[in-house]
Amino acid sequence: MSELDGLIEALNEAHEFPCRYVFKVIGPNDSEFTEGAVAVVRAALPNQEPELSRRETKSGGSQSVTLVVEATSAEVVASIHEALGRIPRVRFVL
Repeated sequence: MSELDGLIEALNEAHEFPCRYVFKVIGPNDSEFTEGAVAVVRAALPNQEPELSRRETKSGGSQSVTLVVEATSAEVVASIHEALGRIPRVRFVL
């Protein structure tokens, strides 16, 4: 079983789709990073506008970007998770 298959299986066990799903992406504190995260979600779910919130670290050098969507399937969530991980300078995807 691949890592992606394992993620999809775990998501299906933990969630009943469709459902609200929260992605948190941590990276540099700049608008380009935020826009990249939003663009990934919009590309995967073009009929939705994700709920967006941002929080800077105390030092101001990093931020967490939280995106809430109505996820249609575990496969979509896994796809978004992988794409968020490919954003330049991303530190973590939760």
